Amino acid sequence: MKILKHVIAFVAGLFAMQVLVMGVQTIGHKIWAPAEGCAYSLDSMFNPDSMEACMAALPAYIETAPFGALLFPFISYFFASMGAGLVAAKLAPSHGLRYVWTFAILTLLGGVVTMTSLPMPAWAWVAGIVAPIAGAWVAKNRLAG
Repeated sequence: MKILKHVIAFVAGLFAMQVLVMGVQTIGHKIWAPAEGCAYSLDSMFNPDSMEACMAALPAYIETAPFGALLFPFISYFFASMGAGLVAAKLAPSHGLRYVWTFAILTLLGGVVTMTSLPMPAWAWVAGIVAPIAGAWVAKNRLAG
């Protein structure tokens, strides 16, 4: 029964992580238009042609996008790391810190994949590393307090 509790905690954390990344980035796209060719809909997420068109358009967009538009993905990494860790820790408190740092590492890895796939500025690499760790630190302190 204990293992089921941990499986549920991990899956719930993954779900929270994805919802937070998508939610925060959707807010960012409401403020700044996404790259031309990037349609953010369920249909486009599962269409390989749409994904290819979007990946082709992103390098040019990154070069001209305002700072705030580029900052939103890293804000989403902060909230995803923090929120996923807290959700999983709430469901399996005996391993709370393990979940907090596990989701920080998963978010960090996702960010590194994104940053190696696109021509990101140097500050983005720093933000991509700091944001998930900062989110985990906040979650850790929240669990302690």
